[in-house]
Amino acid sequence: SVMFAFIDRSIVKKVVNFLPRVGVGSRYGLPQQRRTSLPSAKQLFRSANMTQRRKRRETSNFEYLMYLNKI
Repeated sequence: SVMFAFIDRSIVKKVVNFLPRVGVGSRYGLPQQRRTSLPSAKQLFRSANMTQRRKRRETSNFEYLMYLNKI
C-alpha cells in the first residue's frame, strides 16, 4: 500500500484523471468512473443506497459487509 499527501484538491483531481476508471462498481449502484474516487465515504454510502437495498433483501449480508469494507 502507498499513501499520498497532496497539497490541495486540484492536484488530487489531476492525478485521478490520469488513472484508469475505478470505483466501488455498478454492482453496488455506483458506476466505475473517475468521479467516484473523489467523494467521501459518507457521500458514497448515501448515493449507493446499500442500507435500503439490504433492508429490501436485495443484497446478502456478505455483499453488504463487503460494500462497507470497500468504502
